[in-house]
Amino acid sequence: MAVQRSILLLMGRYSRTTSTEALQVLTGCLPLDMEVVRAAVRYGLRRGIEVRVPMLRALRLSMADMTEDYRLWFRERMYGEVEEELNREWRNRWRASTKGRTTFSFVPDAAGGRRLVSTEMPYAVARLVTGHGMLRAKMFEMGLATDPYCACGDPETAEHIIMECDLYDDLRCIMWRRVGFPFCLAGDVFSLLLENASA
Repeated sequence: MAVQRSILLLMGRYSRTTSTEALQVLTGCLPLDMEVVRAAVRYGLRRGIEVRVPMLRALRLSMADMTEDYRLWFRERMYGEVEEELNREWRNRWRASTKGRTTFSFVPDAAGGRRLVSTEMPYAVARLVTGHGMLRAKMFEMGLATDPYCACGDPETAEHIIMECDLYDDLRCIMWRRVGFPFCLAGDVFSLLLENASA
C-alpha cells in the first residue's frame, strides 16, 4: 500500500497527510489489493484458467468446455461483472472507513470519484476537499496551531467554510444561485468548486 500511496500523492496536489482511502477515491484508483485481484482475474480469463477469488461473490470464472465464440462473449461479460463486483466492494469499504470523512462528504461514491474529479484539480480545492489544507481545525489537530477557530469564532473546517461561515456569505450566495438552495456538499457543490477554481 505504501507504493500505491506514493504514486497517488504524485497524481494531484494533495497533502501527504491525506488518507490513502481519500487519495484512491479522488484519483479513481482501486485499492492495490483489488487491483491485484482484477489483474489475476483478467489473466485467468484470458488464459482460460479457473480463478477463485473470495472477495468476489460466486462468479463462475471458468471457461472450460466452451466454444471459442462463446468464450469471447463470456470473457467480456465476466470483465464487466468483475468490475461491478470490485466497485461494489470498494464502495462498501469507503462507506465503512473512518478515514477521509471530509472527502467522503464531497465524494460519497468511491467509484464516482473518477467521474467527478479533474486530474488537474487546483491546489486550494484539493486542500479543501480533503480537509488537509491550511484549515485551523486540522492544523490544531496536528499541533501546528494554538486554536482551531476561524476568524468568526467557530472551528475552521472545510464544511464550516463552505456551508456556515459568515465571512464567506457573499461567495456562498453565488453558489446558491448557481446550484440552487439548499444544497449539500456532494455533487453539484464539488463540481462548482472545481469550475470556479479553474476560472
